[in-house]
Amino acid sequence: MWETVVQAEIPPHALARVTSYDWLLSLAATPVGYALAPLGASLWSAETPLVAAAIIVALACLGTAAVPGVRRIGGSLGGGRRPPGSTPEREAEPVSTAAGTGGA
Repeated sequence: MWETVVQAEIPPHALARVTSYDWLLSLAATPVGYALAPLGASLWSAETPLVAAAIIVALACLGTAAVPGVRRIGGSLGGGRRPPGSTPEREAEPVSTAAGTGGA
């Protein structure tokens, strides 16, 4: 879902930059977690770092969902943006059942 939202909402000229920051931050957090989880497990128990991580992730998700702009994203994904230079589709014209009979 994240990749779909990024593709739909980020302007094409900034997409590469946003994607690289996304990957940089995602990959930079991995070694920090690998370093801190064993320390936490040795100080307390194996469950404590897992519960702490679950709480942090839940708070981050709730915080993100609380932003009004994030809740409005779903509406723009259904219709999507048209590529530059494209034209809107024509509405279907009603078909007359009396066509070709000569009468109105």
